This record gives sequence, structure tokens and C-alpha cells, in this order.
Amino acid sequence: MHLSPQAKSDIEWWLRNLPCSFNIIGHPPIDVIIYTDASLTGWGASKGEQSTGGHWTEDEAMNHINYLELMAVYFGLRSFIDNIRGKHVKLMIDNTTAVAVVNNKGTCHSKPCNSVACKIWNFSEANRIWLTAAHIPGVFNVNADFESRKQNIDTEWMLDSHLLRKSLSELSVEPCIDLFASRVNKQLKDYVSYKPDPYAKHIDAFTISWSNLVCYCFPPFSCILRVIRKIMEDNVEAVLVVPDWTSQTWYPLLLKILIQPPIRLQASKRLLIMPSQPDLIHPLHSKLRDFLFVMYQESIAEQGTDRTGAL
Repeated sequence: MHLSPQAKSDIEWWLRNLPCSFNIIGHPPIDVIIYTDASLTGWGASKGEQSTGGHWTEDEAMNHINYLELMAVYFGLRSFIDNIRGKHVKLMIDNTTAVAVVNNKGTCHSKPCNSVACKIWNFSEANRIWLTAAHIPGVFNVNADFESRKQNIDTEWMLDSHLLRKSLSELSVEPCIDLFASRVNKQLKDYVSYKPDPYAKHIDAFTISWSNLVCYCFPPFSCILRVIRKIMEDNVEAVLVVPDWTSQTWYPLLLKILIQPPIRLQASKRLLIMPSQPDLIHPLHSKLRDFLFVMYQESIAEQGTDRTGAL
């Protein structure tokens, strides 16, 4: 017989783990209950009064619903990891196939579903989590279902990545963290989301210190003034992308902390992109003429120089 690489890998796993493997007869009582759900557009998860969710990428959305339901479980566990580490977690899922795959720690009927099950249990093992999955009728899975179908796209727009890299190169700056992002629209490996997210480094950028960070900020337009104030308070170096809206109340304050001439990004239909729906065009694309700013409040204070004339 010629064994496939996957078969050899499985045999090697047994050789490594069999001598030290065991299964306890009983498990501790359930500590936490997490509800998860998936739709063809996104995923959702809830724990107590907390709930979260997000969109699928274009490639993810092409998978079978059973696969998406398992991915929702995986993302839900990662999103709430700070509250479930070392605990017995009960998963409530409205998809019977996903329930069986989780409880059986895999399946031989679907390689994609089996791969997600491996990710779920490897993650749980690494964080000392024991999982129990149970079925819940979809009509009772209200919060997770709502999150999986919520179409809040206003916060999911991202700047064209090619234009961003080009602009950062011109500015000779390398940000280390994206302060306003999600799993699908992050521009950097490290990012901060506005709600629980599977891979975010922190939650809610306004609750952490920006000091000693070189930040990339493309905030929702309603938060621009708050972002500028935070930059000034933390004396932080940051790249900030904002619309060229000179009539806004935050615009004069923005000019006061500018230390490099802005890079003008001309308005176009592809300037802003929706990762989950690449063909979608921003409704304000004709009114957006973005500037890319670099700001560093401490440098201005030290030099005592007003550089607003750079415009």
C-alpha cells in the first residue's frame, strides 16, 4: 500500500500522542453557554448579554452551510476566549451536522468540515477548554441568528490596499497596528476591532493607550473628531485617512497637528472597497477626496512650529 501524506501524518500523530493519551470518565459542570449561527452572508455568536458576528469573505461564502456553521463555532470561541479559557463550554447550534461533527471531534464525510473540527478542538485543547455541543431550534437562536444576518456595512469599508501601500511608502512610515478594523478588512496583521473578533489584538480602540504605537487609522466618519483628540492626548504618531471635508468642525483641529504634507487620493469608484462584496460601490464615492495624514503631537510641541502651511 502507498500511504498518502495525510495518512502518514495521522499515524505519526497517534505514535506521538497514544502513550500519554487518556479520557476522563466525567467532565466538570458546564461553566459557559455560547450560541452560534451562520448564514450565507455572515456568522454570529452570543454569550450572555454579549454578542458579536461578522461577514464572510468572498471565498468563504462559497462554502457549504455546514462548513460555515462550524466556522461560526470557531470564530465564536476565539471571540470570547478571555472569558472561557479553562472552562467547560456548551455550544448551542441550530445545525445538527455541526453538532455531530463537534461532539465526534471530526467527520469522515467532509474534508472541509473535518479540517474545521480539528481547528476547533486544537484551539480548545491549547486553551484547556472542554466542549459539549447541543442542538437548538433556529427559532430560539435569536441573538446569534441576528448577528449572522446583520448587514452593517458602514464600518466594513477599507481603503484600496495598493493605494495604501503606495502612500505609506511615500510617507516613509510603517504603522504597526490598524486601530479600526475587523477580520475581513484589516490592513495590518495586528488590528483592533470595535466588538469581539476572532483575531483582534484588542477590542475598542478608545479603551487602550496609543502611546508608543505607530497607528493606522481609518475610522468611521462619525468618530473622526474623537480620533484626533485621542491622538493629541496620547502624543501618538499616526497615519489618518479622512475625507477632505473642510466645512467639518474637526478640520481646523486636524490642520494643527499635521506634520507632513498630506497625500491626496483622488475620488474614484474603487478608492473604497467592501471585502465581502467587492463589486459594491461606496454610496458617497463621488464626494470623497481623501487625504492621508501623518501626525505626531509631541514633535510639534517640541519644535514649537506650526506646519499647517504644508497644505
